[in-house]
Amino acid sequence: MSELARQRRAGQVGMAVFLASWAMLFFALAYAAMALRAKGAWTAMTPQVGAALPAAATALVVASSLLLWRRQIAAAVICGIAFLAVQVAIGAGVPPGTGRSVLLLLSGFHGLHAAVGIAGLIAARRRPGLWSTYWHAVAIAWVALAALVYL
Repeated sequence: MSELARQRRAGQVGMAVFLASWAMLFFALAYAAMALRAKGAWTAMTPQVGAALPAAATALVVASSLLLWRRQIAAAVICGIAFLAVQVAIGAGVPPGTGRSVLLLLSGFHGLHAAVGIAGLIAARRRPGLWSTYWHAVAIAWVALAALVYL
């Protein structure tokens, strides 16, 4: 096995380990949010936020992932930045309370990782490689998060 192949393999293993640990933390936060929701501490955010902004955020992150799949990296980054802007708008429009705290915790955790993914895609613009894998995981996490928080 060549040195370049070993480095690529090490990068793939490193990304898999990182995404697994990230997923475990995400699931722990989601479980805590579900436990609070089951106890009646907060309800679905759609009545407070409406459906338009979460639907727009979901469409943007899915479009970004699909664009990245087609190697249209600049367009994927633009959709990713728009996605983050919509996430900020959603958080700003929710009234104070436990529901807002849960929303800000989960969407802030996700938004941080989305921002890192966008920066990684920009830095590796010609050969996104592992950053593509990372970004697809961010998109999948948003779909799960949106279902948890808004439905």
